[in-house]
Amino acid sequence: MLLICHKRRRNKEVPATTSMQGHPMITYKQLLKATDGFSPKNLLGSGSFGSVYKGDLDSQGAESTSLVAVKVLKLETPKALKSFNAECEAIQNMRHRNLVKIVTISSSIDNRGNDFKAIVYDFMPNGSLDDWLHTQTNYQAEHRHLNLHQSVTILLDVACALDYLHCHGHEPVVHRDIKSSNVLLDADMVAHVGDFGLARILVEENSSMQQSTSSMGFRGTIGYAAPEYSVGNIASTHGDIYSYGILVLETVTGKRPTDGIFRPGLNIRQYVEPGLHGRVMDVVDMKLVSDSEDWVQTPNDSPCRKIFGCLVSLLRLGLSCSHELPSSRMPTGDIVNELNAIKQNLSRLYPVYGASTTHLALDLATIMARSLALLLVCSSMLLCPVNSNDAAAVPTADELTLLSFKSSMLSQGDSLLLSSWNTSGKHCTWPGVVCAGQRHPERVVALRLASFNLSGIISLSLCNLSFLRELNFSGNYLSGEIPSELSRLQGMIPREIGAGLKHLSYLNLRSNGLSGEIPSALGNLTNLQVLNLGYNRLSGAIPSSLGQLLSLSILSLGTNNWDMIPNSMWNLSSLKKFRVRENMLGGMIHPNAFNTLHLLEGIYIDTNHFHGKIPSSLANASRLSWLQISDNLFGGIFPLGVGRLRNLTGLLLDGNLFQSREPKDWLLSLDLGGNQFGGVLPDSFSNLSTSFSFLALGLNEITGSIPKDIGNLIGLQYLYLVNNSFTGFLPSSLGRLKNIGLLFAYDNNLSGSIPLTIGNLTELNYLLLDANNFSGWIPSTLSNLTKLLALGLSTNNLSGHPPAFFQCEQLAGVAAVRRCAPAAVSRRFPAATASRPSFQYGVGNIASTHGDIYSYGILVLETVTGKRPTDRIFRPGLSLH
Repeated sequence: MLLICHKRRRNKEVPATTSMQGHPMITYKQLLKATDGFSPKNLLGSGSFGSVYKGDLDSQGAESTSLVAVKVLKLETPKALKSFNAECEAIQNMRHRNLVKIVTISSSIDNRGNDFKAIVYDFMPNGSLDDWLHTQTNYQAEHRHLNLHQSVTILLDVACALDYLHCHGHEPVVHRDIKSSNVLLDADMVAHVGDFGLARILVEENSSMQQSTSSMGFRGTIGYAAPEYSVGNIASTHGDIYSYGILVLETVTGKRPTDGIFRPGLNIRQYVEPGLHGRVMDVVDMKLVSDSEDWVQTPNDSPCRKIFGCLVSLLRLGLSCSHELPSSRMPTGDIVNELNAIKQNLSRLYPVYGASTTHLALDLATIMARSLALLLVCSSMLLCPVNSNDAAAVPTADELTLLSFKSSMLSQGDSLLLSSWNTSGKHCTWPGVVCAGQRHPERVVALRLASFNLSGIISLSLCNLSFLRELNFSGNYLSGEIPSELSRLQGMIPREIGAGLKHLSYLNLRSNGLSGEIPSALGNLTNLQVLNLGYNRLSGAIPSSLGQLLSLSILSLGTNNWDMIPNSMWNLSSLKKFRVRENMLGGMIHPNAFNTLHLLEGIYIDTNHFHGKIPSSLANASRLSWLQISDNLFGGIFPLGVGRLRNLTGLLLDGNLFQSREPKDWLLSLDLGGNQFGGVLPDSFSNLSTSFSFLALGLNEITGSIPKDIGNLIGLQYLYLVNNSFTGFLPSSLGRLKNIGLLFAYDNNLSGSIPLTIGNLTELNYLLLDANNFSGWIPSTLSNLTKLLALGLSTNNLSGHPPAFFQCEQLAGVAAVRRCAPAAVSRRFPAATASRPSFQYGVGNIASTHGDIYSYGILVLETVTGKRPTDRIFRPGLSLH
């Protein structure tokens, strides 16, 4: 049995923070009062390291109060304390109008005697840029938006903040998490960059930039993070510029970099490239120019050209900043100059918004109609300039969309039926076109184009028909893919679905823009077998009425914003797949949750906020084959009854607070990395199944010896024991692992000589034993490892001369050692990035052009496949190669 050890803490003293508004270091009780007991009604948001609350703080020596935002650290989350220290250190000496200002900090004790840490900021009443770009509302509601001038002004504010951080502050600072939700807007719509929890202060020494704090490991945000961060955890100003470029593209397109329309082979950079080639209307967020209705009613070539020029300039700026090669990205000074020029041009076109921060709230359909009309009129002018004496009426947005669609169809085939689509008659009278009634007489609600002899691909322009309810293309010759934008549903799920579709058995609304809550009426769909609402923006509590869907076998609600799961969900006795990953679900799982779920095969509840113990009733899910509960706050002893789950082949527990429990012989793979497991690894580990292939115990606090009979696991292909406190010898029985391809045991306290039996591992590709206490000679039997790509023996006490087989060119991973004296082997291998850079760095950290070429090759494969080299799909025997 493993014995739990207390986690080693490396608490870093937080520098004293000077009051900025007359506030001294503040206490827990004061913040408790300011936030009304950290009331949920004051919750502004929640992240990995903490939750942010709105507060009304008493001003010292005055009767007035001031609104503040209080970030309360989740100290039970790994590395939250480092985030707190990093933010305090990074921002204490920074003063800039475009940075969020810290009012004070709190390092105190809560009512239960636990450590309490919080950071108090100025409150930003207009929320974040993300709130404005991706407003969640139903389709009937009016909502705010930014016009082009305001968007450029905000982007300029952020660029000025980055320029200060990188070039003009007390010390250069790398933010490392630039994204729309970290750009906050004050009452005057001035942008402020916030959340420095991942920031790194750089100091200049010997003409090279070095980090002044130890690495916390790359976290960042998917979609915004620079690609080089997936290869090494080195913070750089180039990384911030990449994230800023993605932010620019997000602002112009209105799409997050993680939007559901982006699939392998299409990211946000590739999505906007057509905008540089005359197709701006296909990529731009038309709300940006919706306030320019007068230009559509009275066409003028000059403003339209300027608008198009500004949009194209912004797209080029975003692409240049997010270039794959860090050295090719624009410096902050050039970015500021470029945006100042764009803003100056726009100021002449936006006389009102150039001097005011008033914002309009327009109906979404009106916004889209005005914007489309503007863009289409402007684009037609760029091709055929309009005579100022023409008095012809400007066509409506829907009519222009239909003409654009007709043009794309006629360029790919021939349809006589579309030839009558012209401006000589109203578009509502055209063949196949059905318009709405009296309320919206010119809006197209149906296109019935069955058997129209159409060929080619479906034009993206149809996505601009915001009133479209029916689309019939049957009996034609269309090819290619259906545009994903046609299925980008928004608004709330209609309550009528549950009332009128009694026989529905399959409902899949995955990867849309749906918001709000799930209507409880869905519980009336008692014949439903599959319900997939994943990858939307749904929020609130999962309705308890879903517990009535007793025929349901697949429930997928992942990647939304749910905050509570009802106990009625555990009544779904037909359930086979249960996916609620990547939400904000919290609380404890009911002790009897799995009593009736005997058919359950897969549980995916990772990346939430669940805490407490895993219920022992899990043992009742006898068909369970995959259990994925990573990145929560589960703790305690893992239930022993799980050993009865004979079908279980995948168990992902990393990123929790579990104490020790010995696994059984029913597993084929086990990943317990990054927890707080301590004590010794029991000898019974050697009795796991001979089919067991994957064992990852890295980044824990395990002590004692590696089991001497670990060689009994003859199916093992991947052994990852790094960053623990193993002692004793490396077992000679390892020589029986004939299938192993990767053996990582660096950063431990292993000693003695490296056993000669290592030479029997003829399938071995990577052998990294750095940072231990091995002594003696390097065994000559390593010459048998003809498939070896990387050998790491640095920071040990090895002696003698490097074996002659190091002359073999096939051993690319030890190329650096061939030119070094034996003493050079003692240089430290960068363990945090061991699986990412060229493995020749695993022996001596000697930079070479070969290493760059290796990394570039991985970058090419990552770009083509859309997968990082550390993606979880890569297991022993399967790499990005």
